[in-house]
Amino acid sequence: MLCAMTTRLRLSPWFLAIAVPLMLGAAALPTPCHAQLRPRERPPQLPASPEIPSANLAAAAAYSKEKKGKAFLVIQNGKVLKEEYDAAGPDARRSVLSGTKAIWVLAMLNMVDENLMTLDERAAETITEWADDPEKSQITIRQLLTFVSGLPVAGSLHRISTEDRFKGALELKLIGPPGTRFAYGPAHLCILYEVMRRKLRKRLTSPWDYMVAKVARPMDLPVTNERPDKSGQPLLASGFKFSPRDWARVGQMLLNQGYYRNKPIVSRQSFSQIFIPTTPNPSFGMELWLNRNASSSARELNVEDVLDKDLEDQRWGNACLSRYAPADMFVSLGSGGQRLYVVPSRNLIVVRMGAGGSFSDPYFLKLLFKK
Repeated sequence: MLCAMTTRLRLSPWFLAIAVPLMLGAAALPTPCHAQLRPRERPPQLPASPEIPSANLAAAAAYSKEKKGKAFLVIQNGKVLKEEYDAAGPDARRSVLSGTKAIWVLAMLNMVDENLMTLDERAAETITEWADDPEKSQITIRQLLTFVSGLPVAGSLHRISTEDRFKGALELKLIGPPGTRFAYGPAHLCILYEVMRRKLRKRLTSPWDYMVAKVARPMDLPVTNERPDKSGQPLLASGFKFSPRDWARVGQMLLNQGYYRNKPIVSRQSFSQIFIPTTPNPSFGMELWLNRNASSSARELNVEDVLDKDLEDQRWGNACLSRYAPADMFVSLGSGGQRLYVVPSRNLIVVRMGAGGSFSDPYFLKLLFKK
């Protein structure tokens, strides 16, 4: 009824975006007309791009296999150019590890779209335990999503033996003022999970159910809570298992600027926030790695190697993932060689899954894109 009413009244998209959630009521779950609140938005029509040469595809596939690759899938202009799999075949679901993070970011951006939170609000407005801390009280949602909150890496929070990940993250000491240090680890997401949980109580739903309803189910993604702590809290930093084509669907949605099968998973405005880098790490947005600084003078990073170093030895300035790949390429990256590469200017999605090994992004991408 509400969708029909708003259509008859021809209210402006701005009014609908603000007023409709209020009309629905605080306790109501979003209705199917949520996707119609942005009637002027359409998925982009990407032009066809010259295909990656078959020799380049063969060289990249051979290198992937040499470095313990288990799956290699290339889709360009909506067409499968190459796919190779180990004996487990194309339907085998493997852990994408940190590739999990991007799914949760999309869920949180839905909360922004529904006016449940803003990216620049202070987390302490919800995590009241931080309200009296002079530094933690200044941490914003955006800083947590870009890993520059000042929280340390805290890799121990990955363990399923952890009693309560949120409480563990809550008590961590900062390694620097918010916004000044990049630390790639699970602590930021443990705090964000609790922000989601507290804010979604008014919707009578949980972060997990919200993520499934807003992101996983519309994209037919098989998500299971693989690594809960002893309190049941899922690990937002890792844990999902996808087949190559499952992960490629995520890539297609990213390629289409937040749309999947012509329906918005997240608004265009919120989607654009994913790619805004930070000063401490210009090659990282919201859980995606960016090639925006690609140039002949930039240093090429093998991200996994850099992350293995102590924080004091990590250098992110004047760096890119590949000098050969287009600057608009971005990557959902999981350890052990799990990669989802998306290149809008080439209308290209590349999924690579592996089992460890000394896989090098710069070398792989050189093979794929060299002329």
